[in-house]
Amino acid sequence: MGIDSSRWFAPPSPDPGGPRLICLPYAGGGTAIFRDWPAALAGVVVCPARLPGREARFGEPAVSHIDPLVDALADALAPWTDRPYALFGHSMGAIVAYELARRMRDRGQPAPSHLFAAGRQAPHIPEPEPMCHELPDDELAAELQSRYGATTAFEHPELVELMLPTLRADCAICETYRHEPAAPLDCPIHAFGGTDDATVSTDDLEAWRTHTAGGFTSTRVDGDHFFIDANPAPVLAAIRTALGAA
Repeated sequence: MGIDSSRWFAPPSPDPGGPRLICLPYAGGGTAIFRDWPAALAGVVVCPARLPGREARFGEPAVSHIDPLVDALADALAPWTDRPYALFGHSMGAIVAYELARRMRDRGQPAPSHLFAAGRQAPHIPEPEPMCHELPDDELAAELQSRYGATTAFEHPELVELMLPTLRADCAICETYRHEPAAPLDCPIHAFGGTDDATVSTDDLEAWRTHTAGGFTSTRVDGDHFFIDANPAPVLAAIRTALGAA
């Protein structure tokens, strides 16, 4: 039995008929991050990924390693490649999007037209922070709060407690990821970083350049690590320009 693509992606209805934008969230995030994107990207089919362990799939265990997650996403994405598509990912989502682009290439599937990577150092640069996914619950919550500050993700302690298993699994994806060298992608990469994000330096952002043979752009956006929540306009403008040109 084939994979149910509708469990993994949430396309808009009606379908505007343009290129698809597959959106992958940061750790602990879900489709709600991209709720306002369809209105800002007229003519683009915004398809947020529905990952296990959150929202409608809250009852399913979150995936804690990148390989099975990317394999499942590649299976689910295959039916959606009948027209041009691009990949967007923020933080954890950026590395998942990059590996998904590689997996589609390795399978001989249609490649994305663009890769938009936000809030994450280039794949070959190790995680700058010590591992935290094996910490006890209270220490894990405190560590994430310390790293990322008083963002919307931590405004409701009861919600954080409920989401800790998923946050732990997502942290494990990031912290156990090891880049395997491969040929650069053919699609252009546009990397975004927050001006006040202490976890991603300008050099970290520029290093994405080595992973594409199709052109590279980087943009610093006003904001901290979660700039796509507080200040998505520059990101959306760049995506709109790139996909409009495509």
